[in-house]
Amino acid sequence: LFAFPIPIWGVWLVWGHRSCLSATDRHTMGDDCGPFPASTLRRVSSHVQIFQDESDLGTRVSEHGTLVYTNEEELTIQRRAVREAFGTVVRSVWEGTDIQQVVLPLTLFEPRSLLERLTDMWSYAPNLLVKGSQATDPVERMKSVVAFAIGGLHLTCRPRKPFPPLLGETYQASYADGTRIYCEQTGVTRSHWEVFGPGDIFHFWGEGWWGASFRFNSVRGRQLGRSTVDFPDGQRISFTVPYAVLHGILWGERSFEWEGTMQFEDHVNHLACKVAFNPDARWWKYLLSLGRLTARPRCDRIVGDVYRLDPVTGVQTEVLSRVEGSWITHVEFDGERFWDRETFLPSKPIAEPDPLPSDCRFREDIQFMKERDLKRAEEYKDILEERQRYEESLRQNRLPTSHLLPFIDSSRPSFESSRPVSVQSITEGSEEGPQALHLPCLP
Repeated sequence: LFAFPIPIWGVWLVWGHRSCLSATDRHTMGDDCGPFPASTLRRVSSHVQIFQDESDLGTRVSEHGTLVYTNEEELTIQRRAVREAFGTVVRSVWEGTDIQQVVLPLTLFEPRSLLERLTDMWSYAPNLLVKGSQATDPVERMKSVVAFAIGGLHLTCRPRKPFPPLLGETYQASYADGTRIYCEQTGVTRSHWEVFGPGDIFHFWGEGWWGASFRFNSVRGRQLGRSTVDFPDGQRISFTVPYAVLHGILWGERSFEWEGTMQFEDHVNHLACKVAFNPDARWWKYLLSLGRLTARPRCDRIVGDVYRLDPVTGVQTEVLSRVEGSWITHVEFDGERFWDRETFLPSKPIAEPDPLPSDCRFREDIQFMKERDLKRAEEYKDILEERQRYEESLRQNRLPTSHLLPFIDSSRPSFESSRPVSVQSITEGSEEGPQALHLPCLP
């Protein structure tokens, strides 16, 4: 469950557990309410290389075309944490307490926010979206966007989940070619992003929210919402993300695959492309492969068509190109390779050195996680989540955010809400510890 890739991270959704984000958009909080006080800002860590090969990530490509996780020590830790978290959920339901109060153990997290993790999938933008912007044929641009969207999928398969973003949290970065990245958490589970190519030669933007469901010993989910690429001459290509499936949650081999379809649409030029992932996935073929009556189809295979649409009816009229390949290794159009993992190196985002105070890298829990101080990371994670739950309850009751109080329970320790207060000063001055406190929303 916790090896899930970017689009599906959000285990809090799988169990009905939500992070403490607001159900309303950021504008209901007011301009002076960031996700954490400015006085809690810590030095942003230097940029760290995040991309490694499969051996570094503890994965390998199986003979059937799935990514298999091979780090048994990591899997043992995760499965123990999954069982403990599941037991906590069951006890909460039995005792009649709020399931939203269930906190996932930090051993399941990596020291990054989901907003930062999202950028892994866009690492071929400097290669393929720049190439698409240089093309004059709308069909060739469609091919570049398809290759960009599929090529980044394998970069999202990582063994731990990112931290769920707080409402109003942001992330700023850029690529070496000048491509600029802006991400923001604007709702409970809704993230928005905008990516501008060098000289604004392309504009990649969209929004996403996540859903997933258990399937016995596996999880299936996807990123909902649409991503869009705009080009200066008016061409606009939108697309969706396929389903991600993680097998071996509690026992057995832990493996990952994509399934379903990706749909690309260009209504300006009446073009579309539909790509099927694992098109040979049929239950009867799987049974035959178990009986060794036929070879088991490879799960990483993709196949589809670029076709023209009727301007009036929107019905397919003409197939323009055939796409084939593997989401792990390559994408070809009519035999011409548009993306190859061996020759196209993913670009690493360079974090903005002077970002907004709401940048996710300023979060205390993530900072302590990077320093391997799990105890303090857990404390600050609880503080931020409890504060967000309090603010959400105020918004649900339609209370103005300009009159936020430091605590829900007036019997708890209090201090002046009109002055900036750091998280550290609050926790050090409290005998009850950080988990008993609710932070005010301060400029």
